[in-house]
Amino acid sequence: MRRRDLLKAATALLLPTIDLRPFIDRERLMRPFCDTENLRYDCTRPFLDGEMAYATDSRRLIRGYLDGPALAGAEVRVPPVSQLFDRVWRDDLRWREFQLPAIEQLIHRSNTGNCPACDNRRIVLPEYPEWNHEGRPKDRTIELLDYDIDDNSIRDASCPVCRGRRYDRGNALELDGTCFDYTFLKPVAAIPQVEWAVVQADLGNRYCDPRKLLFFRSQVCELSGMVCPLDAVPV
Repeated sequence: MRRRDLLKAATALLLPTIDLRPFIDRERLMRPFCDTENLRYDCTRPFLDGEMAYATDSRRLIRGYLDGPALAGAEVRVPPVSQLFDRVWRDDLRWREFQLPAIEQLIHRSNTGNCPACDNRRIVLPEYPEWNHEGRPKDRTIELLDYDIDDNSIRDASCPVCRGRRYDRGNALELDGTCFDYTFLKPVAAIPQVEWAVVQADLGNRYCDPRKLLFFRSQVCELSGMVCPLDAVPV
């Protein structure tokens, strides 16, 4: 599923943002679901819709009730995710305990080339490299580390799994015949006593056919959410 399929046709709302407090477990667990950049919507911070708080990067979505949320004092343009929940969420499912397997057990690979350990973590070089007469860095090592001239960054060679190179082994987890990005599932696995179910969902989006989504919930933490699938093939 493409990055924006989940919310592509949604009509934006202006809703108040909140600050997540790291010393409150429920709020700390929601933080990784926020986006790192602004695209169509501003999803870099969680927001309130009614009594529920939401955090999303348009590929993952989590919600929960927060006791006395810390309002950030700004309204931002966000997707109507509460409507999405009302449309597709179900509790009458075969819920199972969720446990993330070791990376070595992954047998499916997506075409993203993402490392399941570091998610292609990048570091910025302290200075720009020297160039040869071909217009390429004299240090050929940084080319192997996917050097990006725009931000003068390279892949992090300290990752014990990918060593900063393109990853072509297993990086997707299959659940009930549907594959999901391993790194997207790490914040889900961090939620205590979290359960999962894979559901065929009609998103009400003319740009996107009904797809299978991963639903997750924790009755202990009173959190619930969903994750988009991806295309993957056996390694």
